Amino acid sequence: MEICDVKEIHVEEVPLHMGFDSKGTMVLALQCFLCGAGFITGIYPSNLYTHLIVDGMKSFQRTYQITDDGDCGPESRQKMDDYYKFDFNAVCESARSRGERSVYVQPNGERHLY
Repeated sequence: MEICDVKEIHVEEVPLHMGFDSKGTMVLALQCFLCGAGFITGIYPSNLYTHLIVDGMKSFQRTYQITDDGDCGPESRQKMDDYYKFDFNAVCESARSRGERSVYVQPNGERHLY
């Protein structure tokens, strides 16, 4: 059995994407947004980007007619701000200023720590 060593890339700017298997306080913030906006219900809050969050993001994306890939990327973040005044990037920067870090899994599988 081969064990894969997953490395996190430290970045200085908010990563462009957050996808399945991301983790940290920003995943929890996204989950709370999706619950509050009615796109996911009945789940226990956690800091892991699970299939339930992917499904909630896809529902959000279909509602606002953007690519429904389940990823929290630039288009989705813009719609969150446009329709709900939820500025994902500002929340990320605020969390980081308090010393909180999250791992953002990118579409290519890279894991960015911010």
